[in-house]
Amino acid sequence: MTSEKSKDLVLLGTPVTRDDRTVVPCLRKKSPDSKPEIGVLKSLQDGKPISGEAVHLEYEGPGSIYRVSPLMEESSKVSSGAVSDEYRTGWDRTFLGRPITGQA
Repeated sequence: MTSEKSKDLVLLGTPVTRDDRTVVPCLRKKSPDSKPEIGVLKSLQDGKPISGEAVHLEYEGPGSIYRVSPLMEESSKVSSGAVSDEYRTGWDRTFLGRPITGQA
């Protein structure tokens, strides 16, 4: 990891609660030359899929400006090739109750 600070910044808005879930509107600028992006920040929930990026925020100031550090790739960029025949067979056994010949 380099000692140079990321230029990926986000300005957070006022939290909004809908359907028992709180989201935070935000304006993100990934670099000085990039266009600003409008989005929302949601908390990660155990067992729920991630839409977009998982990020870490570090207070930068002033106001509600934070430095963004991505924790993992966006889910849409993850290769679907990670799902193998062995995975599918295991999924079928677990969730569809299909026994495999010779299963102990």
